[in-house]
Amino acid sequence: LVPTAPLRAERYWQNGRAALMAEDNPTFRHWADAAAQVLGLPAETVRGSNFVAHPFVFAPQAVRDLHAHLEARHRKPWWRALLDLKPGDLSEFSIYGAYVRWVAGGAHHYEVAANARTRWVLSAEDSGAVRAAIDGAFNEPDTDFLVLQASRRWPIEPYVPAIRAALQRAVAARKSNFD
Repeated sequence: LVPTAPLRAERYWQNGRAALMAEDNPTFRHWADAAAQVLGLPAETVRGSNFVAHPFVFAPQAVRDLHAHLEARHRKPWWRALLDLKPGDLSEFSIYGAYVRWVAGGAHHYEVAANARTRWVLSAEDSGAVRAAIDGAFNEPDTDFLVLQASRRWPIEPYVPAIRAALQRAVAARKSNFD
């Protein structure tokens, strides 16, 4: 996750409420099912939504309330309830988003379109396309973050110089605006 512009807190925190990045686009069924299970919700309730987004903003009181909910529901420490999930099924985004939307009724949040100000790039794509996407993310005024998804098979290391160069150009351009 790389910031491509100065972070403007008002885009993600307004009137004491955090942005809940959400979209009604079922993309991560195993995470949705695990979130429903750990929260005690019907799986169908959570499956139709996706909360996997960047940046992800947590409201402190909602986190405390989520912990209390998990402890009351499972009668064990909240972290134990999460660790009891099948490996690979734990998604803090899905659990938190489902909790906020369906258990807490949106408390401490306002919903915004997931990833509206974030550009995603897969490092497995053609290297020229990845480099163009990196440069483009720094030149789009409505982009705040770049997520470069990588893995052992598709490493990020070949793109670190391009990211550094784009960051340096962005900083230099902003600095010249203040000179």
